Amino acid sequence: MEPGRFFVTPAGHPYYNMAFDEWAFSRMGRNAIDSPAVIHLYSWRSPGITIGYNQRYERAVDRSRLDPGVPVIRRITGGRAIYHDDLEITFSLILDMAALFAAKPSLAEVNELISEAVLDTLKSLSIEASIVDGNALPAPAPVADGTKACFMSPTRYEIVTSRSKLVGGAQRRIDSCLIHQGSLKVNGVTACSAIGQEDGSQGRERVLGVNDFIRPMIASFSAKLALDFHRSRLHPAEAWQLDLRRRKLEKKPLEKRGFD
Repeated sequence: MEPGRFFVTPAGHPYYNMAFDEWAFSRMGRNAIDSPAVIHLYSWRSPGITIGYNQRYERAVDRSRLDPGVPVIRRITGGRAIYHDDLEITFSLILDMAALFAAKPSLAEVNELISEAVLDTLKSLSIEASIVDGNALPAPAPVADGTKACFMSPTRYEIVTSRSKLVGGAQRRIDSCLIHQGSLKVNGVTACSAIGQEDGSQGRERVLGVNDFIRPMIASFSAKLALDFHRSRLHPAEAWQLDLRRRKLEKKPLEKRGFD
């Protein structure tokens, strides 16, 4: 089996960040990426808002409070609106579950593996947190009509501290391919009135960056998925495909997309 590919792209533009995840998911769905699993670890050059695949823009974002310099992009995954700033650490995990697992796991089992890998990564960085117990949560409002921002409401398998939500996740599955996008607010949650996101500073003494997460994330996901992840770079043809997808995304950022 091919090893997992681990990409690191610090300080990417919002369109580039989302285009990269879409590109990897699409290539995985076409068996064209030479790996059963891909991790993309990144941060944000400038702020951006992403909304869930099924959210209605007019309900998720208050345009009257939106900074005109902040792009709004529809994610390929579900979930609620997120304001991403230059302090956020973000990752995506793209899996071909049929190729990766000998025995077909349930989606709940895969989600548990992902959450445990993220939790182990955080513990390696001396961040105390825990996985949300879904049995203790009230029934959520429908995502398509909900207006509450992602970091205002924890859901099952997400990660919290004693004071607030720390890691938010969103997913999409097509056939045996799964993409999970995770936002790690280890440096605090910045307020964004356009989506009703309140300030949630974690009060940490130091700011963690992408480079802090590389080694522990590779180790944690390699152990949980029983697959060796190796640092990878885009081949020239892949870089061209990604740039084409980025340009399409810039033209129609709110369009719903799949394996196109």
